[in-house]
Amino acid sequence: MNRFGKSLWECRSPVDKWCFSLKRMGTLDSLPEELRTDVFERLFRACEIAKFDRDTKLIYEKDMITERDYQNIIDTAAEDGRAVVLEFQGQSEEVFF
Repeated sequence: MNRFGKSLWECRSPVDKWCFSLKRMGTLDSLPEELRTDVFERLFRACEIAKFDRDTKLIYEKDMITERDYQNIIDTAAEDGRAVVLEFQGQSEEVFF
């Protein structure tokens, strides 16, 4: 990355924008408007999480596990509900999906 010396305004291609992002991510306080796309926003969020201190990272990971568990419970309940409705109606699940 040492050879990459373009400013953000000189970056035209996606590769240039990636190189700029990877080289400068440690010094950016916020994501520049020119990089506000889904992929760069995800990269920026991932880098923010990566620089958490140990205790904050443990809390974050615990919260994410809890959130994923909760979402899995909701998804399973929805699937079970669909199966009950289909059974009640006398249809197979293949018809529903």
